Amino acid sequence: MRIQRSTSFIVLCAAAGVLLSGCAGLGAGGGAEATSNSSGSESPLQKYWSLLYGGQDQADVDRQNAEVQDKVAECMGEQGFDYVPDTHNGAVVMAADSGLDWTSEDFAKTYGYGITTDPLGMGDGPEEPGADPNADYVASLSQSEQAAYNDALWGPSPPATDAGEPTEYDWKTGGCNGEAQHEVFGDAGVGADPEFEALTDGMNGLYDEVRTSPAVVEKEQDWSDCLADAGFGDFEHKDDAPAAISEEYSALFTMPDGDASASTAAPKADPAALDALRQREIAQATADYGCAQESGYAETLKSEQFRMEQAFIDEHKTELDAMAARYGDASQ
Repeated sequence: MRIQRSTSFIVLCAAAGVLLSGCAGLGAGGGAEATSNSSGSESPLQKYWSLLYGGQDQADVDRQNAEVQDKVAECMGEQGFDYVPDTHNGAVVMAADSGLDWTSEDFAKTYGYGITTDPLGMGDGPEEPGADPNADYVASLSQSEQAAYNDALWGPSPPATDAGEPTEYDWKTGGCNGEAQHEVFGDAGVGADPEFEALTDGMNGLYDEVRTSPAVVEKEQDWSDCLADAGFGDFEHKDDAPAAISEEYSALFTMPDGDASASTAAPKADPAALDALRQREIAQATADYGCAQESGYAETLKSEQFRMEQAFIDEHKTELDAMAARYGDASQ
C-alpha cells in the first residue's frame, strides 16, 4: 500500500546565499552554489537571486502552508475523507542572519554536512519532523480505502518511465495536494514566465559549467586524492561525499521488510547506528573541508564561479535588470 507523506521542511537557502541545490553538503569546502561565504564576499549573481527569492520569511511560509492545508482538508472532505491540516508539513526558511555558515570549517566540525546532525532542529528522521495527524485515521481504513485516500490526496501513481527519465509534474494530476498548491501559489513568478525561461535556465546552468570547467575538474581530482588519503573512500566528485552519507542516513529509516509503506508510522533508526553515522559524517565533512582548502579546489571553484557569473551578467545585463524590475522584492 502506497501511503505517502508530503515533502516536508524544504530548506529555502536563497536568503542565506546558498542556492539551487540545497544547503546540505555545502559546508565542506564551499560548493558552487555558495554565493556568499565566511569571508563576506558575494558572487556577482547573488543580488539577482536575492531579489527573486530572498524576500520571504518564515511567517510568509507558515501562512501559505496553513492556507494550502486548509484547502487540502476541504478537498478531501468533498471526496468523503477526513483530513486534519498538517502543521508539520511546510518549508523552513533559513534566513541570512540564522547564524549558520554552511560553508565554514566550524560548521563542518559541528554539523558535518548537516545531514544527520539536524542543524535547523527539523526532527529526528529524514521525512518525519513531526507526527502525521492523519496517521491513525489512515491506519483505520481498509487497504482499498487507503488506496482511494492516497489517490485523492496525491493523485494516481504516475506511469512507469525508463530509468532515470524524470516525470514532469502536473498539478492537475496531483490530487487534493496538487490542487491546493496551485490555488495558493498559482503560476505566478518568474519560473512560470516564458519571457525569462531561457534566462533563468542559463543562470541555473552556470553551476554545471563551473563544476565541469577544466580548472575545477583538475582540482577536484586533487581533492579526491586528499580525501582518500585521509581514509574516507574514493569519491570521484565533490557532491558524492555528502551523497554517500545521505544514502546511509536514509537507509537507517527503511522498514525491516524494505517497504516503508507497510505502516503509516515512520520507522525509527537504531540510536547506536545513527550516532556512529553522525560521528563519521562530522569527521568526513571536516576532512572534506580541509582537503578542499589544501587542494585549491575551494578557491578555484569560487574564482571560476565568479568569473562565469560576471561573464553571464555582462552578456545578459538588460534581461537580468528587466527580470529584477518585474519580480524583484521592492523592499530590497
